[in-house]
Amino acid sequence: METLYSLRKETFNHICLPHTADLNTHSIIVDGKTKLEDYIKYREDRDKAIVAAFKPDEALLSFEQLYEVIYGPRNLQGPIKEAAYNNLKLHLDKLV
Repeated sequence: METLYSLRKETFNHICLPHTADLNTHSIIVDGKTKLEDYIKYREDRDKAIVAAFKPDEALLSFEQLYEVIYGPRNLQGPIKEAAYNNLKLHLDKLV
């Protein structure tokens, strides 16, 4: 998150998606500052949702139960579900 926060200070309009090696227009985000802020908010909201899932007077959730609380309603499948599992692990590591 620190890297994302530090990008706020930079001057730019466009973002090239990191997983693409081309300069096709579908690989470039034109309103980069807005997209950056959207992504930071998404990540902060995800952290808040994870913390909110742990209620003080209730039993601890297993990783699988936490996944269902956070990602279950989206019904993710295949590689996207695997990526969500990995993201959840990264979020938990960061919050611990």
